[in-house]
Amino acid sequence: MKVVIIGGSHSGTTAAIHLKKKDPSCEVIIIEKNKFQSFIASGINLVEKGQIKSLEDAKLYDKEELLDLNIEIMEYTEVTEFEPKQNVLTIKLKENDGVSYVYYDYLILATGSTQIKHGKSKNDDTRYISYKNYLESKKSLDTLNNSKNVVIVGAGFIGLELADSLDVEKNITLVDRMDYPLFRYFDEKFIKIIYEKCPSNIEFQLNDAIYKIEEKTNGKLKVYFFNGDIKDDIDVIVSASNGKPNSELFIDKIKLNYDKTVGVNSFLQTSADNVYAIGDLVLQTLIDEDLPKNQFFLPLVSNAFKTALIAAENILTGNTQKNIPTNKTIATKFGKYYLASSGFTELDAISHFCEVDQITKEFFFENDESSDEGYLKIQLTFTKDAKQVVGAQILSVSRMAIENINVLSMIIREKLTFFEIMKLDFYFQPEIQPFINVVLQTALSGIYENKTMNN
Repeated sequence: MKVVIIGGSHSGTTAAIHLKKKDPSCEVIIIEKNKFQSFIASGINLVEKGQIKSLEDAKLYDKEELLDLNIEIMEYTEVTEFEPKQNVLTIKLKENDGVSYVYYDYLILATGSTQIKHGKSKNDDTRYISYKNYLESKKSLDTLNNSKNVVIVGAGFIGLELADSLDVEKNITLVDRMDYPLFRYFDEKFIKIIYEKCPSNIEFQLNDAIYKIEEKTNGKLKVYFFNGDIKDDIDVIVSASNGKPNSELFIDKIKLNYDKTVGVNSFLQTSADNVYAIGDLVLQTLIDEDLPKNQFFLPLVSNAFKTALIAAENILTGNTQKNIPTNKTIATKFGKYYLASSGFTELDAISHFCEVDQITKEFFFENDESSDEGYLKIQLTFTKDAKQVVGAQILSVSRMAIENINVLSMIIREKLTFFEIMKLDFYFQPEIQPFINVVLQTALSGIYENKTMNN
């Protein structure tokens, strides 16, 4: 069996490794139009914070690991034609004008997504930058290091993480159309503290967007916003938006959705039976597949891993694994605060016609409520009728505290109620954790504050 994967993305590489480790006899080829990197898109942040020495170290997998598994990697190779009825790809090497053909038994589409640039500039490549892949990041890192005034478009976790990693001597403006940052993952009242106490060199331009960019004679930019504000002498604008799927190659070849994501069934098959799509190319269902209007473009690495493993397994076993809804579980850091989220926000619940309530509990592990050192806040969103947990949010100054989000994600996935959480086993060891588990304490608070609640 021969499986060809278009794209050396996280999803494409993960699928290739799963195929080979489970069935070494399977022939697996990855076609990548650039140098194969298995690049971590937030590599710039890691370099800026000194966690890695260079962008070359920002990789999820080593190329040698794949070669040791006898996975063939075709670098600097572009797929120019895709003919699903003939099971053939037309490819072109960058250093060669000629074309050749690659045949397959199964094909996995893993071409990822590209960040969108809002507004217009005559010099997009140098002054309006993005950093989704290695080549973009290498250029962008040099530009950022030589910039004083920076505008970041997008106040989601991508934009906040970049702002958090840049030198405090830079003047940074975070722009977003929404009323508050991280709106897709958090309730405004829950994270209000992060932008009230954000570093002094960072400001937010919320409920707004860029409509025009002018390049000045000195090479700097003048940025105009819809609300009438103007930012002058800007050195660089950075796109930190979610972007769009890279699906142009597949137009008129397989079914695409209205937003140019690839249409797939529950096994991640496209309209061509032996072609699967994964990662940023496919829509994700949130929490519950039975809810109406519940598919979203969510380019998260966790979804890339999940869909890659499911598609690879289905190729090997004949469609035994269905894709399941995502909890859009994320963790991030901004300023001194670590944040994590899983499941519905209050806005999500309203948009899906779910009647919910919320319980919030604060913990102070340093015995000093006047300080936020050792501070942890957990909020659970639950249905009013069954008291089922459908969402969770965590804010803390402790990196380890947000690991609780993985437990909460499982609780949401298993549709547990407060009373079912009450029956779970949580360890207690006073030398390690001298208090009752915080997830259990929060669930119990939900029971106590709703005294009419029945099991």
